[in-house]
Amino acid sequence: MVDVLRYRAHHDPEGLAFRFVPSRGGEVEVLGYGELERKARAASAALIERGMAGQPILLLYPQGLKFVVALMACFYAGAVAVVGYPPRNRRLIPRIESMIRDSGARWLLASRANLDSIQEMIEQGTSSVEVMCCDDLPTEPAEIAPPQWDADQLAVLQYTSGSIAEPKGVMLSHAQILANLRIIDADLQHGPQSHLVSWLPTFHDMGLIYGTLQPIFGGFPCTLMAPTDFLMKPVRWLQAISDYGATHSAAPNFAYDLCTRKVKEAQKAELDLSRWQVAVNGAEPVSSRSLAAFAEAFAVCGFKPQTFCPAYGLAEATLKVTSGRSGEPPRVLELDAESLRNRRIERVWVDASAGAGERRSVVSCGRPLDGVDVAVVEPATRRPLNEGELGEVWVRGESVALGYWQRADVSQATFQARLADGEGPFLRTGDLGFLDGGELFLVGRHKDLIIIGGRNHYPQDIEKTVEACHPGVLDAAVAAFSIDSDEGEKLVIVAELHRSFRRASQAQLAEVRAAVRQAVATEHDVQVYETVLIRTGTLPKTSSGKIQRQRCRADFLAGGLEQLENRLHVG
Repeated sequence: MVDVLRYRAHHDPEGLAFRFVPSRGGEVEVLGYGELERKARAASAALIERGMAGQPILLLYPQGLKFVVALMACFYAGAVAVVGYPPRNRRLIPRIESMIRDSGARWLLASRANLDSIQEMIEQGTSSVEVMCCDDLPTEPAEIAPPQWDADQLAVLQYTSGSIAEPKGVMLSHAQILANLRIIDADLQHGPQSHLVSWLPTFHDMGLIYGTLQPIFGGFPCTLMAPTDFLMKPVRWLQAISDYGATHSAAPNFAYDLCTRKVKEAQKAELDLSRWQVAVNGAEPVSSRSLAAFAEAFAVCGFKPQTFCPAYGLAEATLKVTSGRSGEPPRVLELDAESLRNRRIERVWVDASAGAGERRSVVSCGRPLDGVDVAVVEPATRRPLNEGELGEVWVRGESVALGYWQRADVSQATFQARLADGEGPFLRTGDLGFLDGGELFLVGRHKDLIIIGGRNHYPQDIEKTVEACHPGVLDAAVAAFSIDSDEGEKLVIVAELHRSFRRASQAQLAEVRAAVRQAVATEHDVQVYETVLIRTGTLPKTSSGKIQRQRCRADFLAGGLEQLENRLHVG
């Protein structure tokens, strides 16, 4: 990445690299390639002087241009960038402390704007780390020889989102990062006229790799905005795409849902999305209902269904593994739901109006990118499966990470998997899916699978049913999981309710629970053992918005969920 930025700064020093659009009408900040290179080189000299070359350095920055400079400064210094985020509340402090302990970082880089919260975090915690404010570093390059290193040297510790277990530091070298950037660049047809808009958090793989490093690699400008600005007012994302004529942008599935629900008709009248060429949807599994609803809602703004580009990726593979074809509508298959629960793939060809049985729509995540191999494997026997057979997704390629930082055993099991005939190594993703026509379709995660009465149930299916059963239940805020009991596995539902239900009566809450039980029994033929109703914003989620079902299960068993009923009892 150092070579890439040097090339950009030499050939196009005045070219726009990044623009940051603040909320509430603040002044727009811009950063050219030449200025970015000078600032990064100057900051790297300060890091080298302090003996930080080759060492892990924790970066705690809000979204913005200062993060980009600090990240590139770590690369120039030959340091290992450990990408985190400033603590917004006390609940996030344990994760940051865990990253400090796990990475062994003794230095922390931050901006003056968030120094107070970081100092408070350090005082409250047990970790020992030296804080450096990059705002105070020189802005002119010093004449210090950079360390000698090569592309195989460790560049980033990218911590996993923790949707299944505790976050782990994924080790990425410059070579692996460049390999993924190269294939993404070709796949999404970036060019000098491309323009990316990103609100994706830089501590998440999609925001770090695609939203920060991809524009530098591809040599096209990127407009950044804060994730909170998008969440508070989703139209800001679409407004930036419209105002700056963006051709590319990416977001998880929930973001498209949020725009569909929150953007008003009057706001749509001011949006021009006709120049948007690629809208990456990186959530797994991608919802066909979300794609259709967004395309219909924003057709009036010039958005076209073929702009959608569903994709699949994970931090352990740097970022992207498969991708839909730009300019073609996403491919959707209708599957028999009962067969899917029995781990069989059966297409449904009957028209919906003909009264067909329960079905599930699954969206293609596209074909493997060049240089990436995807195999669907039977986990128990490690036997590769044929197209149309459901199993665990295994991946190999140049962009697959080195492993997990200081976790040799779990790295061996995850990154060094081999097929029954010895072929490998592969990365075991833990995701369930199948191939059809060379395209990958995902149905869920292996560890999240719910098995009750000998039947398989995918939590996403049950969660969608619960979301639609009562107007008080929030979208994308339901967790379904099973627990052990003397009578076997039992189904538990945890659901956030709208803010208007914070002071709901016991009768109103009982009405919601009854609706959940009835809907799940009708749609899935399974009884709900317990329904836990919680207040808005308290369902455990990852930094990228994925529901942490296993953590939710642990909190339920430990009595750690903040139930609305309990709050009412307290008064």
